[in-house]
Amino acid sequence: MDSVGSHAKWDAEEKFGYPLLADPDGILAQAFGVHRGVGPFLQRASRVTFVIGPGGMVAKIFEGVTPRGHADEVWQGLEALGFV
Repeated sequence: MDSVGSHAKWDAEEKFGYPLLADPDGILAQAFGVHRGVGPFLQRASRVTFVIGPGGMVAKIFEGVTPRGHADEVWQGLEALGFV
């Protein structure tokens, strides 16, 4: 639910090499069921990774994401799905 600007700054630091999705209005967070807003000033989303398959459908969901080691976890999930 961060802004485009904050994602651009984060991408400049980390050099991800792929686009990051910004959702400052929380529309996608609500649609995916991860919106955890409290009042008008504390709007948050749970850390969840969704793998979208070639057909545009959700192929895998990683809940309770912590940054450390998550890339390896996702990579293993992609391999298990046959995406890499």
